[in-house]
Amino acid sequence: MDDEAIFFLSKCLYLNRLESLNISSNKLSPLGAKVLSMAGGLSNLKCLDLSYNRLEGLGLKSLVESSLCQQFFELNLRDTGIGMRV
Repeated sequence: MDDEAIFFLSKCLYLNRLESLNISSNKLSPLGAKVLSMAGGLSNLKCLDLSYNRLEGLGLKSLVESSLCQQFFELNLRDTGIGMRV
């Protein structure tokens, strides 16, 4: 799944039924994270796994600044290019 697929997923009418979404090990970029963070239909999402995607700092920033981030019980960002600056 890539950024374009996330765009089409974000338009799905049944997103409001999702409580858990695993998009790990795909080809998401910071743009895909931004599109996901703006998806209005994810109001019931509690668990999101974005591990092993190249989200980097811009992708994380989009997620953290969205209202979507406030509702998570679990958020997996393992190996997404997000790390400490040295």
